[in-house]
Amino acid sequence: MRRVTRGQISDRKTRNSQQLNIPLCKTAAGQRTFQDRIVNLWNSLDKDLQLCKGSVDFKNNLKAKMLDEFLKQE
Repeated sequence: MRRVTRGQISDRKTRNSQQLNIPLCKTAAGQRTFQDRIVNLWNSLDKDLQLCKGSVDFKNNLKAKMLDEFLKQE
């Protein structure tokens, strides 16, 4: 799967230009595909998680964020 951002599609600089582009689907079944769900999930992540350089950094930052949120609930 090729990563295409919204900025590459429209060539405009907006606050959402770095988010992944969500392909349009004609049916509800198309909107439940893995690709559509993962793009929505990725776009909902914090910017610091999206900007991680590697998978190890991403995993460590995600674990730290989840632990912080868990400890705040107690």
